[in-house]
Amino acid sequence: GQNTGMNGVSGSFSEAKGKDSDTEVKISFSEDRKVPKGATVVVNFAIHYNDWKQMSPKDDWSFEDKNNIVVTLKGETLCGIKP
Repeated sequence: GQNTGMNGVSGSFSEAKGKDSDTEVKISFSEDRKVPKGATVVVNFAIHYNDWKQMSPKDDWSFEDKNNIVVTLKGETLCGIKP
């Protein structure tokens, strides 16, 4: 599925491979949402099942450690550890 919460920001889900990974969410900013060099971006988001069933974080790569959240820019990894 895909959702757009605010103009120029979107999210999408896709299949993922790796340790404790089967799905990834990608939060993207459109080209016109420019962030000044050196600026800090804070992203708050929530993910849930359509039926609001409880999720289990026990096999969740990104839940294990905040450093497991990967940030990329134009295909280059800026920070984070991929599964």
